[in-house]
Amino acid sequence: MFCTLFLPLWPRQLPYKVSLVNRQWELRPASSPRPSSDTTRIAGAAAAAAAAGSRPTVLVVQTDLVVKTRSHKKMAIGPGGATLRLISEAAQADLRQHFGMPVFLTLWVKEASGQQHDTD
Repeated sequence: MFCTLFLPLWPRQLPYKVSLVNRQWELRPASSPRPSSDTTRIAGAAAAAAAAGSRPTVLVVQTDLVVKTRSHKKMAIGPGGATLRLISEAAQADLRQHFGMPVFLTLWVKEASGQQHDTD
């Protein structure tokens, strides 16, 4: 999903290679969208919701955009965070439409730290 959102920004505003690392996908009650230690993981959320007779109403997603260099990190964030904000808003809208529920999306841009993040 995220990859199609990057295409309008290429090649001027983003590095050629960006990897995504999903840190968290959770379903939560609408009253508590922020991360905490006592949450229901998305894998078991459907069963828990069916058993309880209610449906979690917010999808909480935390994702890292991993780039190779510091200059690529600056490109991905953009001036005043504008590029990252644009990516975040578009991705959040896409996820909301796909899953049919509100989405709380947090994106971080990080430099690769010696680990291989390529999916090629």
